[in-house]
Amino acid sequence: MNTLRLAGKTALITGAGQGIGAAIVALFAAKGANVMVATRTESRGRDVVP
Repeated sequence: MNTLRLAGKTALITGAGQGIGAAIVALFAAKGANVMVATRTESRGRDVVP
């Protein structure tokens, strides 16, 4: 994935508290995207926010 393609973009990731959702949050954030997370448990959401 090219970093420039995600820089300045915003992504809403659902199911972000664990597993694949959490991995997508980390990847998108590392590539420069602004990431919003949606999860059923606030504490898990806080754990995955970079």
